[in-house]
Order: sequence, then C-alpha cells, then structure tokens
Amino acid sequence: MVHQAEIEAQLRRILDSASFAASARSQQFLRFCVTLATEGRSEELKETTIAIAVFQRSADYDPKSDPIVRVHARRVRDKLQEYYKSGGTADAIRIEIPKGGYVPRIERILPLRKSDFSDWRGEEMIDPLAVEKSTEPPAMVDETLSAFLRRRPWLLVAPAMMLMALIAVLLLQNSHNEPHSQVMAAAIPKPFETGFHHVYDPAWSKDGTQLAFAAAESAQGTPHIYLQQAAGNGVPSRLTREELAEVRPVWSPDGKEIAFIRNRDSAHFEIVRMDLHSGVLRSVGDFPSNWYAAELHYALDWSPDGRYLLTSEQSFAEAPMHMVLIDLSTGERRTLTTPPSSSLGDLEGKFSPDGQWVAFHRGGLGELYLVSIRGEQSGPATRLTFDGIGVRGIAWCDQGQSILYSSRRETSGAYGLWKISMHGGVSERIGPYEFDVVDPAISSTGSILLRHREDVTIWWNILSIRMSFRAPSRCRTRSTSHRNIRPTDAI
Repeated sequence: MVHQAEIEAQLRRILDSASFAASARSQQFLRFCVTLATEGRSEELKETTIAIAVFQRSADYDPKSDPIVRVHARRVRDKLQEYYKSGGTADAIRIEIPKGGYVPRIERILPLRKSDFSDWRGEEMIDPLAVEKSTEPPAMVDETLSAFLRRRPWLLVAPAMMLMALIAVLLLQNSHNEPHSQVMAAAIPKPFETGFHHVYDPAWSKDGTQLAFAAAESAQGTPHIYLQQAAGNGVPSRLTREELAEVRPVWSPDGKEIAFIRNRDSAHFEIVRMDLHSGVLRSVGDFPSNWYAAELHYALDWSPDGRYLLTSEQSFAEAPMHMVLIDLSTGERRTLTTPPSSSLGDLEGKFSPDGQWVAFHRGGLGELYLVSIRGEQSGPATRLTFDGIGVRGIAWCDQGQSILYSSRRETSGAYGLWKISMHGGVSERIGPYEFDVVDPAISSTGSILLRHREDVTIWWNILSIRMSFRAPSRCRTRSTSHRNIRPTDAI
C-alpha cells in the first residue's frame, strides 16, 4: 500500500530532478496522469483527454493526425527510466507509465542491487582490537642476540611500555568512535533453494532444522505458508489448502505449532495456530486492519515462554496501527503501544530472548523502537534510530543485548544489515556495502537467512550465511546523535 502523502512526495522529487526540471511540458504530463490516477479517475486517462488538458488541443482533436500525446508519453517514460537509474536509485516509491496506456503504475519497491556475493570475504569487518593467537611455534632467536638482550633488560621493558600506551590510546579513541562488528562468515552467501521466485517472512524452527516461510508464484500471486528442511535440499510442503493469502509464520517455543496471519478481507485478518503433528487448525481471533503492503506484513511473534502472541491492529480505519499482546490461555488482548495519530503506526515487532522487551518498527518507512512488555502505559517506547530512511526486518542477537535490522543507511540506497545495542547508541554496519537484503532471521545454530532482491529478474531469493556476532561493550555506544532517550512523541 502506497499512501497519498508518499506519492505526492515522490512526484515532487521526480519533477524537481535534472531529468524533468528543463521540460515544463513533461512535468505537466506526468503530474496530470498521477493526479487523475490517485483521485480514482484512471478511466479518464485517454489520449484525447491528455491532449486537451496538457497540450491545449481543441475538443475536435484527432489523434490520428496529431501524435503529440504518444510522442510525449515516450519522452516521459524515458525520463522516468533515466531518473530511476540516476538520482532515484534509492527511492522507495516507483512511478511508471507502462507502454500501451497512460495510467501510471505506482508501487513500493526496494532498491535493485547485485546478486553476486563473491566479494563477501574481502569485505568482512574484523574488530581491529581483536588479536588471534597464533598456532605457529615461536621463531628461534639467535643466541647472540638473546644474550645481548639478557644483559640489557631495559630494551625489552621500553617497547612493552610503548605498546601498552598505544593500546590505551586506541581504547580511549575507540570509546568515542563508531564501533565495529566482528563478523565471521563461514562461506560466501548462497541462495536457499525453495523453488519459488517470491519468498517472504522466513522463520527458523527452535532447533534450526526447519524453515517456515510464505511464498507465491509471482509478485501478484497469493502467498501461502510452507515448511522446508533447513538443509535446503527438500521439497517445500504447504501447510494449508486455504485460498486466502497467508503470511508471517512464527514457531511456538516448543516447535510443535506454527502461527500465521490469514488475510480475511480488506479490513480484517485472522491469526491461526496449526498443530504440526495433527494438522489441526485453531483460530486465535480476527483483528481489524486496513493496512496492507506487499512487502511489509502485519506483525506477528510468539513470546519465548509460549504465553503470548504479539501482533498489530487498528482501532478504526483512520487510526494508526498499534501493538497488542494476546494471552493464549484467556484470549485477552492488551494494548502494548500507543503511537501518535500522525503516524502510520507500529508494524513489525519481535520479542527479546528473555521475553521482557519488544523491538518494533514505527512509521511508514519507519524507525526502530523498544518497549517493555508492560507497555507504553508504564513508560513511552525508546526510540533507537533517528535516520528516517526505513526499517525492514528485525532480529535479536548477542544473547539479547543487540538488535539486528535492515535499513537504507548508506548513500548507495541499498538495504543493508545494521546492528544496535538495545541500550541505544551508534548503529554498526554488518557485512559488505551494497548488500541489498531485508528480513534477517537468525537460527540457534548461528545461520542467518536474508531476503535478497535480484537485479533484472526482480525475484526475491533467500540467502543463507553462517555468521557470529560479538556483543558491543557499553563504552562503545556513546553518541551525540543517537542517545538512549524516551520521547513522548514519535514519527
């Protein structure tokens, strides 16, 4: 779903760009088409209508003798293509006018980036303070030199003192700089073969042996829930035969059940639990929501103690989405977050490993927030990021001390992996630049799955990587621009 405010902002960016700035007529053409489409008047976008409104042709305009609309439509298509290849590569909203008509296609996208990750090893980030112990035997010291040093021990002491002073300076300097992640990749990322071109919401089983995900045959296809062995060499099995769209699978802590979201209609979705042994389905309940985006599904997560499900809903059509906790023993729903009315609301959400916190995404593109399971009634959520450039996918790491998320924080416009302490501070880049991925999912065995959008084909693949993380120290999360604050207002 692309909101009107986002469309208007994107249109302004396009019209102000170098591709369109020098052509007032191309600006008028594009603005006219987008305006009528967003006003629900797409049926009026015909060659005659555009000729009269944009090019001041008379009511008896004959498109056969005057091809000005078709000629200018080609120019506008070329300019749009030029814009998205240059200044618009990082834009989240894409506006196109498909050939054969004049009704614009407006969709939310992720930047298209590389599909070759052979350079992962070359771009690993290694902690500059980490020292590996050598397994090689010490080199033999010349006996004459050894005897010389024994007679002058101060020659050994002085370098040692200088080395200690240098390490102290590095530690002090590092406490004020952006921290570094120690990332160890066991191999170059490889696609996790599912047999589908469009895969969403990957989720590991508790023991890391199985993967649940939503998949569709095409970008416009209806997604359903599938299970597959983590080895990636089996055939995915579909969980249900329901024809409605099903997304966001999550595992119960004991691995015996999967819960998922089933879209009932444009204003409601249902949460369903499935017993994997018996195949029995149980409805947790219906939830009101008018929000739906192809790439960003409603929140759903299962608490580590198995007592609660976390989701997001709307109180009424114009209200922002808010998080709720569902008590599985009683069915009681408790409001967890209270976003401001100006916000689109609270979307993705994940329990911390100890079940005491929820990391979530607030706003359209979104910022990362943290709230206690006691809810915002006991204190406002803590805002962790301040970039305004998007959050797509949340996972906990470092034994629950850090949060891994996807964001478009680099000038390249690609969505990359970032990590931040739950206590706030500076976000750390994880992995190479231009590593265009969203929706990280970390297994108990140390593997991470990432959704990657291929170039050219525009397919969603899942990549599998073996990684390890080092927890950040408190002294390395200080920042003047990223502080641990609790705002009373939000985006």
